[in-house]
Formats: sequence, structure tokens, C-alpha cells
Amino acid sequence: MSIVLGSNRYGKAENRIVRIYRDTPRHEIHDVSVSTALHGDFAAAHLVGDQLHVLPTDTQKQTA
Repeated sequence: MSIVLGSNRYGKAENRIVRIYRDTPRHEIHDVSVSTALHGDFAAAHLVGDQLHVLPTDTQKQTA
């Protein structure tokens, strides 16, 4: 009997991003929540510990 991995995905949920626009005398605040989800073949990460194709969740957060 062998084990077969199913669909793989991971990500970072509800990253809060705040931007203040100071272009006019009255400043505007834009506040959004961003979630990221990456799908792919991450079997090597689970089976042999190969993290080559895994993007760290902190990198996802900083990119957003």
C-alpha cells in the first residue's frame, strides 16, 4: 500500500495593508486585507524536505 499526496496549496491569509495618501490637504487612508494562495506540485517538500519550489509565506506578505 502506498500513500499518494493530494492537491497541495498554501498561503498567507488576511494581510492588512494600509496606505496613506497625502497628495491633498485632506489625507486619505486606504485599508485592505490581502490573502495569497499558491497551488502546485510540492510533493518534494513533503516527501524529502526539498524546499526549492516553496515560496516562504513571509515573502508573500512582503510582496503584497
